Amino acid sequence: MLRKFDRSTSRATKAETEFKKILYVEDEDANWNVAELHLRDKYEIKRAKNATEAFALLGEERFNLILLDIQLAGSTHDGIEICRILKQHPLQKIPAAARSLQCQSVPIVFVTAFSERYSKEYLLEIGGDDMITKPVDFTRLTLVSSRLIIRSIQRASRGD
Repeated sequence: MLRKFDRSTSRATKAETEFKKILYVEDEDANWNVAELHLRDKYEIKRAKNATEAFALLGEERFNLILLDIQLAGSTHDGIEICRILKQHPLQKIPAAARSLQCQSVPIVFVTAFSERYSKEYLLEIGGDDMITKPVDFTRLTLVSSRLIIRSIQRASRGD
């Protein structure tokens, strides 16, 4: 007997997404729309358009991964500064909205079109965990995201 495919059954359940919450800090609507379309079946994904929105969401919810654009038009901080703030980099002034955030252990993946300007080594040195270049290869992004989330969960269960 053939059954009609029900797309709603392919969506991840709440239990499956418990450890699959992603915050994507992205100012460009087109980039967000494409990412959300590719990732929504695998992850619970939320968007912040700037540093203020990112700090507010991080204060309200726990995320397992942060995708971070570097160039953020209209934001008080670019992606590099946001990363340094979240990782509590000693040379970065921490704004009041981010002082109580506990995000040092949340993996950060830079998603950028500026790979020639910012090397992967530099982005890792300031606190990032990986870098994906635009246009985004979503197969690679999914693999990187899954690897970092699993590693983060394992560290948390060990108490690292």
